[in-house]
Amino acid sequence: MGVPPNIVNVPNYGSKTSRQIQGQSDSPSFEVTLNFVPLHWQDAATYLGELVGDGKLWAFRFTLLNSEPTGSTFATKYASTAGGVGTVQNSQYYWGGKLEALQVNPQLTDSNTAVITISIQTDFLGAYTS
Repeated sequence: MGVPPNIVNVPNYGSKTSRQIQGQSDSPSFEVTLNFVPLHWQDAATYLGELVGDGKLWAFRFTLLNSEPTGSTFATKYASTAGGVGTVQNSQYYWGGKLEALQVNPQLTDSNTAVITISIQTDFLGAYTS
């Protein structure tokens, strides 16, 4: 999590160590491996598949869980409001990014995985800890 340093290692001929100079850091990306459920990613209205590669900027939240959130249902347990992740000491980060790619890794078992690549287009906001 965060912004990579803008330091470049430059090898020097005949030297055992390299020098470091200030450079321009590349736009970072964020990759997440997830259980792949094809129904959730198909290209149709209201599914996530149409968001991959659409070029639009989306808001993302990443939460480092210190303890399990409170709440009786999934919707209340992971909500951003009181009663969800905000009531326990968890750290939350926010940023804007684009869903760039979805790479499915088919398996011979019943559990398929996929890697979703998110390019980070804004600065990180956080960590916000309650």
